[in-house]
Amino acid sequence: MVRICIEKRSHIYGLFKEGYSSRYIAKKENVSQSSVVRICNKAQKTDERSVIRLLASGKCSNAVEIQKHLKVYENLEVSENTVKRTLRRNRLSSCIKCKKPVLSRRTRKERYKFAKKYLAWSVEDWCRVIFSDESKFKIYGSDGRQYCWK
Repeated sequence: MVRICIEKRSHIYGLFKEGYSSRYIAKKENVSQSSVVRICNKAQKTDERSVIRLLASGKCSNAVEIQKHLKVYENLEVSENTVKRTLRRNRLSSCIKCKKPVLSRRTRKERYKFAKKYLAWSVEDWCRVIFSDESKFKIYGSDGRQYCWK
């Protein structure tokens, strides 16, 4: 078996990404069709690993962010659904991000002071407090659920 040099492999994969058939590429590059298919499959798995690496490293947390990162930094045009299929194929699943309050050191101290101040209050004292519910309404766009992959 003759080894195909790296330059030729990258050229074969480039032709494949441009949409040429494996038969055409094999004839043009003077290699067997099975070699073309093997090279392209191996290169596609490398692209899949880069998608998973983006997720695992924390650079991106959802499919849309991965798609944008690939488009901007790696000049790779893929759809959001392609990214989702790739993640599912690698046994990852999407879930809704939990909303967590941001607890800085100052916020924790304030909560602690509040708890100590009202520790001795009785039920009758708390009955005299009026609680109001504040709601935020957003008319345009989504401010709702955010998804992540695990």
